[in-house]
Amino acid sequence: MVTEPSRPKSASNPATSPTKEIVIRSNVETSNPLPVRWDTDFPGRKLGVVGLILSCLLGVVGLVVSTIALVTSLRAQQRNVPAIAGIVIGIVGTVVFAAGAWYFFEFWEGNVGPCADREAGVYEDGIYTYSCE
Repeated sequence: MVTEPSRPKSASNPATSPTKEIVIRSNVETSNPLPVRWDTDFPGRKLGVVGLILSCLLGVVGLVVSTIALVTSLRAQQRNVPAIAGIVIGIVGTVVFAAGAWYFFEFWEGNVGPCADREAGVYEDGIYTYSCE
C-alpha cells in the first residue's frame, strides 16, 4: 500500500503552509534585453534612421524624431540602435548649438572677445587692429 507524505493541516498559518517557488523573469537581468531583428522591419526602424540623419544636420529636430522612433520601437518590444544614436547626437548637437549661439551674441555685445575689458577706442595688438565701441 502506497501512502502520500503527510501535509500540514493548517493552511492558514504561513509558517506551516507549503511554499511555492516564484520565478520572476525580467529583461533587465539579461545582457541583451530586447532582440534586434535585422531580417524584418519593425515599427520605428526607418524613422530611427531618419532621426539619426536629421540629428546630424538639425540637432533639435533629429532629437524629437529619434525620440518618437525609440518610443514606437519600444512599444513593439524592439531595440532601435539608430534612434538611440540619434538621441545622443541630437542632445550633443543641441548643447553645442546653444553654446555657440550664446557665445555669438555675447561677442556681438562686446562681453567676450578682444573688446571685453577695454574702453571704447582703437587698439593695435600685433598685426590686428581692434575698434571697440
